[in-house]
Amino acid sequence: MTERLQRPCGRGDRFRKIRHRETAESPRNRNRFRSDSHHDRPTGRFRSLADALDADQIVVGGTRQLNPLEIKETPAYILETTDDLDPYAQRLSSVMGFFETYFAHVDSSGAGLDTNARAVLERAVQEAYEWRGITRDPTTHGNTSPTVQDVFHILGQMAEDASSFLGGEDETAPTQDELEKWEDRAADLRIGMRPFMGDGEYANLAGQSDIDLRDAKITYLDLQQGEADREIAQMMQLLFDTVYERAKQTIKRVILVIDEAHYLMQNAGSLDWLERAYRHSRHHDLSIHLVTQELSDFFVHEKAEVLAKESSIKILQRLPGLSDDHRQQLGLNEWEADFLRQAKPGTRERGYSHALVCVEDEGQFPVKVTGLAEEMVIVDPAP
Repeated sequence: MTERLQRPCGRGDRFRKIRHRETAESPRNRNRFRSDSHHDRPTGRFRSLADALDADQIVVGGTRQLNPLEIKETPAYILETTDDLDPYAQRLSSVMGFFETYFAHVDSSGAGLDTNARAVLERAVQEAYEWRGITRDPTTHGNTSPTVQDVFHILGQMAEDASSFLGGEDETAPTQDELEKWEDRAADLRIGMRPFMGDGEYANLAGQSDIDLRDAKITYLDLQQGEADREIAQMMQLLFDTVYERAKQTIKRVILVIDEAHYLMQNAGSLDWLERAYRHSRHHDLSIHLVTQELSDFFVHEKAEVLAKESSIKILQRLPGLSDDHRQQLGLNEWEADFLRQAKPGTRERGYSHALVCVEDEGQFPVKVTGLAEEMVIVDPAP
């Protein structure tokens, strides 16, 4: 049983009506990216499918660089037609979300950043963008992006003397006690970020990104780094940000499929980031598909429920244990719930599986999921 929730591409068109029609559409104006985690699963579980589709494969982990602070220029036509878009603030929020997840992971208590530490780190991140000449002005976003190394060095300067980073005169000037606290916090944060430096565990996240997604129609992002759930969520967040920044620069529709999406729903920080990503994806024709094995993943946290409600299309397969509470939260009637509880799974002999496709403002549609001829050549090739 698999649940898939998706937000359609923006600027008008509904992405699709039912799943088995997808491959019948021309891929000419569409880029697909699939992100996959291998935690508790065989490594490379989608590799054979990627090979069959002639997809580019990018293994994330090891020495391949990803820059958490990367920002790309937003096309002028998007800025002109979107009043509420602030790419700089959005990027800053994502970067701080990354660091919050990181510090929660390395902190044995799981507490992560407190209010004071977050204020110091956010100022260091802003300073790093300023070093590169990047401000709220969208025309500066084509400059070379800052890196974690830049933030690390700025924290070192703050630890030595924070006064130059804290402007203000008269009553707004920092007191000596404040300066000492800023310097102490900066020193502590710098110590906590040591794993990004040299040959540290996260050294591959300290430089400029080494991922090019421009020319491929399909790209398989193979996540092989990470053991703890928070670490996997952190890498998934980075992968999404990488795709998002590149989606801003293409006129094609971009589809991002995130398998094992439950890793992103297990803490409030990841959910805050994902909810923002959902809201902003419509500006760049980016369709997000969340795939998970358990319906309950969307109800473990109040913010996860928001994602379920904001998904314009839901594809639900066999749910023998569907509770009445979840039925009501999904807006299903008794007949639809019984259909899911008794839905048939796919087998080679049967040749189909059952699914309930829920389309916003249209209704719920029970369907048989079968493979098109083009699909069967890939999933069940003749001997």
